[in-house]
Amino acid sequence: RCVMNSTNLHDAFREDVRDTQSPYLWTSSEVYRYANDAQNMFCRLQGGIADASSALTQIAATTSVAYGTLSPKLLKIRYAARASDNREVEILHFEDLQRTSASDDYGYFARTSLDNTQGQVRAMIVGMESNKVRFVPIPDAAETIKLIVYRMPLVDITGTGIALEIDEQHHMALLLWAKAMAYGKEDAETFNKTKRDDYEVRFRSYRAEAKKAQGRLRRDVGVV
Repeated sequence: RCVMNSTNLHDAFREDVRDTQSPYLWTSSEVYRYANDAQNMFCRLQGGIADASSALTQIAATTSVAYGTLSPKLLKIRYAARASDNREVEILHFEDLQRTSASDDYGYFARTSLDNTQGQVRAMIVGMESNKVRFVPIPDAAETIKLIVYRMPLVDITGTGIALEIDEQHHMALLLWAKAMAYGKEDAETFNKTKRDDYEVRFRSYRAEAKKAQGRLRRDVGVV
Protein backbone atom coordinates (compact mmCIF):
# COMPACT_ATOMS: atom_id res chain seq x y z
CA ARG A 1 0.00 0.00 0.00
CA CYS A 2 1.21 3.50 -0.83
CA VAL A 3 -0.69 6.71 -0.01
CA MET A 4 -0.01 9.38 -2.61
CA ASN A 5 -1.13 12.74 -3.81
CA SER A 6 -0.47 14.18 -7.26
CA THR A 7 2.99 15.44 -6.27
CA ASN A 8 4.07 12.02 -5.01
CA LEU A 9 2.70 10.37 -8.14
CA HIS A 10 4.54 12.86 -10.36
CA ASP A 11 7.83 12.25 -8.55
CA ALA A 12 7.39 8.47 -8.56
CA PHE A 13 6.72 8.56 -12.30
CA ARG A 14 9.94 10.49 -12.96
CA GLU A 15 11.96 8.09 -10.83
CA ASP A 16 10.48 5.03 -12.55
CA VAL A 17 11.16 6.29 -16.08
CA ARG A 18 14.52 7.85 -15.11
CA ASP A 19 13.46 11.31 -16.15
CA THR A 20 14.67 13.28 -13.14
CA GLN A 21 17.03 15.75 -14.79
CA SER A 22 16.17 18.79 -16.87
CA PRO A 23 15.54 19.01 -19.77
CA TYR A 24 12.82 16.45 -19.15
CA LEU A 25 11.47 14.03 -21.72
CA TRP A 26 7.99 14.68 -20.34
CA THR A 27 6.89 18.04 -18.97
CA SER A 28 5.21 18.22 -15.58
CA SER A 29 1.94 19.24 -17.23
CA GLU A 30 2.13 16.05 -19.32
CA VAL A 31 2.83 13.91 -16.27
CA TYR A 32 -0.14 15.39 -14.40
CA ARG A 33 -2.33 14.87 -17.45
CA TYR A 34 -1.25 11.22 -17.61
CA ALA A 35 -1.98 10.83 -13.89
CA ASN A 36 -5.41 12.38 -14.27
CA ASP A 37 -6.24 10.11 -17.17
CA ALA A 38 -5.00 7.12 -15.17
CA GLN A 39 -7.28 7.87 -12.21
CA ASN A 40 -10.24 8.53 -14.50
CA MET A 41 -9.62 5.34 -16.46
CA PHE A 42 -9.33 3.29 -13.28
CA CYS A 43 -12.57 4.73 -11.92
CA ARG A 44 -14.44 4.24 -15.18
CA LEU A 45 -13.36 0.61 -15.48
CA GLN A 46 -14.05 -0.11 -11.80
CA GLY A 47 -17.52 1.40 -11.92
CA GLY A 48 -16.75 4.56 -9.98
CA ILE A 49 -16.30 5.92 -6.46
CA ALA A 50 -19.11 5.33 -3.95
CA ASP A 51 -20.59 8.64 -2.77
CA ALA A 52 -23.55 9.66 -0.63
CA SER A 53 -22.46 13.07 0.66
CA SER A 54 -20.80 15.28 -1.97
CA ALA A 55 -22.60 18.17 -3.67
CA LEU A 56 -23.40 16.12 -6.76
CA THR A 57 -25.57 13.76 -4.69
CA GLN A 58 -28.16 16.53 -4.29
CA ILE A 59 -30.55 17.24 -7.18
CA ALA A 60 -32.80 20.29 -7.15
CA ALA A 61 -36.39 19.56 -8.15
CA THR A 62 -37.90 22.92 -9.10
CA THR A 63 -41.61 23.68 -8.98
CA SER A 64 -43.28 23.01 -12.36
CA VAL A 65 -39.96 22.03 -14.01
CA ALA A 66 -39.93 18.52 -15.45
CA TYR A 67 -36.17 17.95 -15.53
CA GLY A 68 -33.35 17.95 -12.99
CA THR A 69 -29.64 18.21 -13.74
CA LEU A 70 -27.11 15.46 -13.05
CA SER A 71 -23.37 15.97 -12.81
CA PRO A 72 -21.48 14.58 -15.84
CA LYS A 73 -19.17 12.92 -13.31
CA LEU A 74 -21.99 10.64 -12.17
CA LEU A 75 -21.75 7.06 -13.47
CA LYS A 76 -24.60 5.28 -11.71
CA ILE A 77 -27.48 6.21 -9.43
CA ARG A 78 -27.81 3.54 -6.78
CA TYR A 79 -30.60 5.07 -4.68
CA ALA A 80 -32.72 8.23 -4.57
CA ALA A 81 -35.04 9.73 -1.97
CA ARG A 82 -36.91 12.96 -1.32
CA ALA A 83 -35.07 15.03 1.28
CA SER A 84 -38.32 16.36 2.77
CA ASP A 85 -39.59 13.00 4.00
CA ASN A 86 -36.88 10.46 3.05
CA ARG A 87 -39.38 8.65 0.81
CA GLU A 88 -37.62 6.56 -1.81
CA VAL A 89 -37.80 7.79 -5.41
CA GLU A 90 -37.89 5.04 -8.02
CA ILE A 91 -35.16 5.11 -10.68
CA LEU A 92 -36.36 4.07 -14.12
CA HIS A 93 -34.77 3.63 -17.53
CA PHE A 94 -36.60 5.33 -20.36
CA GLU A 95 -36.41 2.08 -22.35
CA ASP A 96 -38.18 0.25 -19.55
CA LEU A 97 -40.86 2.88 -19.08
CA GLN A 98 -43.65 1.00 -20.83
CA ARG A 99 -43.01 -2.07 -18.69
CA THR A 100 -42.84 -0.26 -15.33
CA SER A 101 -45.53 0.87 -12.95
CA ALA A 102 -45.30 3.34 -10.08
CA SER A 103 -47.53 3.20 -7.00
CA ASP A 104 -49.08 6.07 -5.11
CA ASP A 105 -49.62 6.36 -1.35
CA TYR A 106 -52.83 4.38 -1.60
CA GLY A 107 -51.27 1.37 -3.32
CA TYR A 108 -52.80 2.18 -6.71
CA PHE A 109 -50.59 1.09 -9.58
CA ALA A 110 -50.67 3.12 -12.79
CA ARG A 111 -48.42 3.18 -15.81
CA THR A 112 -45.76 5.86 -15.39
CA SER A 113 -46.69 8.68 -17.73
CA LEU A 114 -44.74 11.60 -19.19
CA ASP A 115 -47.69 13.99 -19.05
CA ASN A 116 -47.89 17.34 -17.26
CA THR A 117 -49.31 15.96 -14.03
CA GLN A 118 -47.81 17.64 -10.98
CA GLY A 119 -47.29 16.29 -7.49
CA GLN A 120 -44.64 14.92 -5.17
CA VAL A 121 -41.80 13.29 -7.09
CA ARG A 122 -42.19 9.50 -7.01
CA ALA A 123 -39.82 8.48 -9.81
CA MET A 124 -36.92 9.72 -11.93
CA ILE A 125 -36.40 8.61 -15.51
CA VAL A 126 -32.82 8.40 -16.78
CA GLY A 127 -31.67 8.17 -20.37
CA MET A 128 -34.00 10.70 -21.98
CA GLU A 129 -31.38 13.47 -22.12
CA SER A 130 -27.70 13.58 -21.31
CA ASN A 131 -26.96 14.52 -17.68
CA LYS A 132 -30.64 15.02 -16.86
CA VAL A 133 -33.47 13.16 -15.16
CA ARG A 134 -37.20 13.48 -15.86
CA PHE A 135 -39.25 13.76 -12.69
CA VAL A 136 -42.54 11.85 -12.42
CA PRO A 137 -44.78 13.54 -11.66
CA ILE A 138 -43.50 17.06 -12.34
CA PRO A 139 -42.76 18.69 -8.94
CA ASP A 140 -45.60 20.80 -7.51
CA ALA A 141 -43.22 22.24 -4.90
CA ALA A 142 -39.49 22.77 -4.58
CA GLU A 143 -37.75 19.61 -3.40
CA THR A 144 -34.26 18.19 -3.06
CA ILE A 145 -33.60 14.64 -4.21
CA LYS A 146 -30.82 12.87 -2.33
CA LEU A 147 -28.75 10.31 -4.20
CA ILE A 148 -26.34 7.50 -3.47
CA VAL A 149 -24.11 7.08 -6.51
CA TYR A 150 -20.97 5.81 -8.12
CA ARG A 151 -19.03 8.66 -9.70
CA MET A 152 -15.82 9.85 -11.30
CA PRO A 153 -13.23 11.85 -9.28
CA LEU A 154 -14.49 15.30 -8.33
CA VAL A 155 -11.20 17.12 -8.87
CA ASP A 156 -8.97 16.78 -11.92
CA ILE A 157 -5.25 16.25 -11.38
CA THR A 158 -3.75 19.39 -12.87
CA GLY A 159 -0.85 20.18 -10.57
CA THR A 160 0.80 19.63 -7.20
CA GLY A 161 -0.79 18.56 -3.93
CA ILE A 162 -4.08 17.18 -5.26
CA ALA A 163 -5.42 14.22 -3.28
CA LEU A 164 -6.15 11.02 -5.15
CA GLU A 165 -9.71 9.75 -4.69
CA ILE A 166 -9.36 6.07 -5.50
CA ASP A 167 -8.55 3.68 -2.65
CA GLU A 168 -4.95 3.97 -1.55
CA GLN A 169 -4.06 0.35 -2.34
CA HIS A 170 -4.50 1.21 -6.04
CA HIS A 171 -2.34 4.33 -6.14
CA MET A 172 0.79 2.68 -7.48
CA ALA A 173 -1.22 1.02 -10.25
CA LEU A 174 -1.93 4.46 -11.70
CA LEU A 175 1.73 4.66 -12.69
CA LEU A 176 1.20 1.76 -15.11
CA TRP A 177 -1.35 3.69 -17.15
CA ALA A 178 0.62 6.94 -16.87
CA LYS A 179 3.69 5.20 -18.27
CA ALA A 180 1.66 3.60 -21.05
CA MET A 181 0.53 7.06 -22.11
CA ALA A 182 4.03 8.49 -21.74
CA TYR A 183 5.62 5.88 -24.00
CA GLY A 184 2.82 6.45 -26.50
CA LYS A 185 3.81 10.10 -26.89
CA GLU A 186 4.59 10.73 -30.55
CA ASP A 187 8.16 11.88 -30.15
CA ALA A 188 11.36 10.21 -31.33
CA GLU A 189 12.83 10.31 -27.82
CA THR A 190 9.82 8.95 -25.98
CA PHE A 191 7.74 6.69 -28.23
CA ASN A 192 8.23 3.02 -27.42
CA LYS A 193 5.46 0.72 -28.62
CA THR A 194 6.71 -2.30 -26.67
CA LYS A 195 6.76 -0.45 -23.36
CA ARG A 196 3.49 1.31 -24.10
CA ASP A 197 1.70 -1.96 -24.80
CA ASP A 198 3.31 -3.75 -21.87
CA TYR A 199 2.28 -1.10 -19.35
CA GLU A 200 -1.24 -0.98 -20.73
CA VAL A 201 -1.60 -4.77 -20.46
CA ARG A 202 -0.25 -4.70 -16.90
CA PHE A 203 -2.64 -1.89 -15.92
CA ARG A 204 -5.66 -3.65 -17.38
CA SER A 205 -4.64 -6.94 -15.78
CA TYR A 206 -4.29 -5.27 -12.38
CA ARG A 207 -7.61 -3.49 -12.84
CA ALA A 208 -9.35 -6.76 -13.73
CA GLU A 209 -8.07 -8.44 -10.58
CA ALA A 210 -9.07 -5.42 -8.50
CA LYS A 211 -12.54 -5.57 -10.07
CA LYS A 212 -12.92 -9.21 -9.04
CA ALA A 213 -11.94 -8.37 -5.47
CA GLN A 214 -14.29 -5.41 -5.46
CA GLY A 215 -17.12 -7.55 -6.77
CA ARG A 216 -16.93 -9.71 -3.68
CA LEU A 217 -17.57 -6.62 -1.53
CA ARG A 218 -19.84 -4.53 -3.73
CA ARG A 219 -23.35 -5.64 -4.60
CA ASP A 220 -24.43 -4.38 -8.01
CA VAL A 221 -27.63 -2.41 -7.46
CA GLY A 222 -29.38 0.60 -8.94
CA VAL A 223 -29.63 1.83 -12.47
CA VAL A 224 -26.85 2.74 -14.87
